Amino acid sequence: DDHLYVTDDFIVTHNTTSLTKIANTAYDAGKNVLQIVFEDTKDQVKRKHYAIFTKTPLSELDNNIDYLRTEVRRIREENRRQGGRLIIKPFSQDGTTMVDIKNWIIRYQKKYGIIFDLIVLDYLDCVESHKKVSDRNENELVVIKAFEALASELNIPAWSAIQTNRSG
Repeated sequence: DDHLYVTDDFIVTHNTTSLTKIANTAYDAGKNVLQIVFEDTKDQVKRKHYAIFTKTPLSELDNNIDYLRTEVRRIREENRRQGGRLIIKPFSQDGTTMVDIKNWIIRYQKKYGIIFDLIVLDYLDCVESHKKVSDRNENELVVIKAFEALASELNIPAWSAIQTNRSG
Protein backbone atom coordinates (compact mmCIF):
# COMPACT_ATOMS: atom_id res chain seq x y z
CA ASP A 1 0.00 0.00 0.00
CA ASP A 2 2.90 2.38 0.61
CA HIS A 3 4.81 1.97 -2.63
CA LEU A 4 7.16 4.64 -3.87
CA TYR A 5 8.17 4.72 -7.51
CA VAL A 6 11.07 6.79 -8.80
CA THR A 7 11.33 7.66 -12.50
CA ASP A 8 13.69 9.96 -14.36
CA ASP A 9 11.37 12.92 -13.94
CA PHE A 10 9.53 12.61 -10.66
CA ILE A 11 8.55 10.53 -7.66
CA VAL A 12 5.14 8.86 -7.61
CA THR A 13 3.52 7.72 -4.37
CA HIS A 14 0.12 6.39 -3.52
CA ASN A 15 -1.32 9.84 -2.97
CA THR A 16 -4.31 8.78 -0.88
CA THR A 17 -2.08 6.94 1.56
CA SER A 18 0.35 9.86 1.79
CA LEU A 19 -2.45 12.38 2.31
CA THR A 20 -4.06 10.10 4.91
CA LYS A 21 -0.74 9.95 6.79
CA ILE A 22 -0.56 13.77 6.79
CA ALA A 23 -4.13 14.00 8.15
CA ASN A 24 -3.44 11.27 10.70
CA THR A 25 -0.25 12.93 11.96
CA ALA A 26 -2.02 16.26 12.50
CA TYR A 27 -4.95 14.55 14.23
CA ASP A 28 -2.55 12.62 16.44
CA ALA A 29 -1.01 15.97 17.43
CA GLY A 30 -4.41 17.15 18.68
CA LYS A 31 -5.41 19.17 15.61
CA ASN A 32 -8.87 19.49 14.04
CA VAL A 33 -8.47 17.93 10.61
CA LEU A 34 -10.83 17.90 7.64
CA GLN A 35 -10.02 15.16 5.15
CA ILE A 36 -12.02 15.56 1.93
CA VAL A 37 -12.30 12.49 -0.27
CA PHE A 38 -13.79 11.87 -3.68
CA GLU A 39 -12.74 8.43 -4.92
CA ASP A 40 -12.48 6.41 -1.71
CA THR A 41 -15.43 5.81 0.58
CA LYS A 42 -15.42 7.11 4.14
CA ASP A 43 -15.01 3.52 5.38
CA GLN A 44 -11.99 2.91 3.14
CA VAL A 45 -10.29 6.04 4.48
CA LYS A 46 -11.16 5.08 8.07
CA ARG A 47 -9.49 1.70 7.51
CA LYS A 48 -6.34 3.48 6.32
CA HIS A 49 -6.38 5.59 9.49
CA TYR A 50 -6.89 2.49 11.64
CA ALA A 51 -3.92 0.83 9.93
CA ILE A 52 -1.78 3.91 10.64
CA PHE A 53 -3.00 4.20 14.27
CA THR A 54 -2.26 0.57 15.04
CA LYS A 55 0.73 0.09 12.72
CA THR A 56 -1.14 -2.86 11.25
CA PRO A 57 -1.01 -3.57 7.50
CA LEU A 58 -4.38 -3.00 5.80
CA SER A 59 -4.41 -6.64 4.72
CA GLU A 60 -4.28 -7.74 8.38
CA LEU A 61 -6.87 -5.38 9.90
CA ASP A 62 -9.69 -7.93 9.83
CA ASN A 63 -7.49 -10.49 11.63
CA ASN A 64 -6.89 -8.16 14.59
CA ILE A 65 -10.39 -6.78 15.22
CA ASP A 66 -10.31 -6.85 19.04
CA TYR A 67 -6.90 -5.15 19.25
CA LEU A 68 -7.97 -2.68 16.56
CA ARG A 69 -11.16 -1.65 18.39
CA THR A 70 -9.36 -1.22 21.71
CA GLU A 71 -6.49 0.76 20.23
CA VAL A 72 -8.69 3.03 18.07
CA ARG A 73 -10.93 3.82 21.10
CA ARG A 74 -7.85 4.66 23.17
CA ILE A 75 -6.45 6.94 20.47
CA ARG A 76 -9.79 8.69 19.94
CA GLU A 77 -10.20 9.34 23.67
CA GLU A 78 -6.65 10.64 23.94
CA ASN A 79 -7.09 12.95 20.95
CA ARG A 80 -10.43 14.24 22.24
CA ARG A 81 -8.76 15.20 25.52
CA GLN A 82 -6.25 17.16 23.43
CA GLY A 83 -9.13 18.73 21.51
CA GLY A 84 -8.46 17.14 18.13
CA ARG A 85 -11.12 15.95 15.70
CA LEU A 86 -10.74 14.07 12.43
CA ILE A 87 -13.62 14.70 10.04
CA ILE A 88 -13.72 12.64 6.86
CA LYS A 89 -16.05 14.27 4.35
CA PRO A 90 -16.87 12.57 1.04
CA PHE A 91 -17.84 14.81 -1.87
CA SER A 92 -19.18 13.80 -5.27
CA GLN A 93 -16.82 13.94 -8.24
CA ASP A 94 -19.78 15.12 -10.27
CA GLY A 95 -19.73 18.90 -10.30
CA THR A 96 -18.21 19.72 -6.89
CA THR A 97 -16.38 23.05 -7.02
CA MET A 98 -14.08 24.75 -4.55
CA VAL A 99 -16.97 27.13 -3.83
CA ASP A 100 -19.08 24.12 -2.73
CA ILE A 101 -16.26 22.92 -0.48
CA LYS A 102 -15.70 26.36 1.03
CA ASN A 103 -19.43 26.78 1.75
CA TRP A 104 -19.56 23.34 3.41
CA ILE A 105 -16.53 24.17 5.60
CA ILE A 106 -18.02 27.49 6.73
CA ARG A 107 -21.40 25.89 7.53
CA TYR A 108 -19.76 23.01 9.41
CA GLN A 109 -17.53 25.28 11.48
CA LYS A 110 -20.49 27.51 12.40
CA LYS A 111 -22.79 24.58 13.21
CA TYR A 112 -20.32 22.63 15.37
CA GLY A 113 -18.03 25.40 16.60
CA ILE A 114 -14.98 23.55 15.35
CA ILE A 115 -12.28 25.47 13.52
CA PHE A 116 -10.19 23.27 11.27
CA ASP A 117 -6.42 23.41 11.76
CA LEU A 118 -5.72 21.51 8.53
CA ILE A 119 -7.52 20.59 5.31
CA VAL A 120 -6.41 17.54 3.35
CA LEU A 121 -8.10 17.23 -0.04
CA ASP A 122 -7.78 13.98 -1.98
CA TYR A 123 -7.43 14.92 -5.06
CA LEU A 124 -7.55 18.38 -6.61
CA ASP A 125 -8.31 16.96 -10.04
CA CYS A 126 -11.63 15.60 -8.70
CA VAL A 127 -12.79 19.19 -8.15
CA GLU A 128 -14.56 20.98 -10.98
CA SER A 129 -13.63 24.50 -11.99
CA HIS A 130 -16.14 27.14 -10.94
CA LYS A 131 -15.30 28.97 -14.19
CA LYS A 132 -16.10 27.53 -17.60
CA VAL A 133 -12.79 27.09 -19.38
CA SER A 134 -12.25 24.91 -22.45
CA ASP A 135 -8.60 23.95 -21.89
CA ARG A 136 -7.96 21.13 -19.37
CA ASN A 137 -4.69 22.65 -18.13
CA GLU A 138 -6.33 26.03 -17.61
CA ASN A 139 -9.15 24.26 -15.74
CA GLU A 140 -6.59 22.68 -13.40
CA LEU A 141 -4.98 26.05 -12.83
CA VAL A 142 -8.34 27.61 -11.89
CA VAL A 143 -8.95 24.81 -9.36
CA ILE A 144 -5.44 25.10 -7.90
CA LYS A 145 -5.76 28.86 -7.50
CA ALA A 146 -9.22 28.44 -5.92
CA PHE A 147 -7.74 25.90 -3.46
CA GLU A 148 -4.94 28.31 -2.55
CA ALA A 149 -7.50 31.11 -2.12
CA LEU A 150 -9.68 28.93 0.12
CA ALA A 151 -6.72 28.09 2.36
CA SER A 152 -5.66 31.72 2.50
CA GLU A 153 -9.14 33.14 3.09
CA LEU A 154 -9.96 30.63 5.85
CA ASN A 155 -6.38 30.86 7.20
CA ILE A 156 -6.08 27.07 7.23
CA PRO A 157 -3.04 25.11 5.98
CA ALA A 158 -4.11 22.78 3.18
CA TRP A 159 -2.59 19.75 1.48
CA SER A 160 -3.61 18.04 -1.72
CA ALA A 161 -2.29 16.11 -4.68
CA ILE A 162 -3.07 16.24 -8.33
CA GLN A 163 -2.74 13.68 -11.09
CA THR A 164 -1.77 15.44 -14.26
CA ASN A 165 0.19 14.90 -17.46
CA ARG A 166 3.44 16.60 -18.54
CA SER A 167 1.66 19.53 -20.17
CA GLY A 168 -0.30 20.10 -16.93
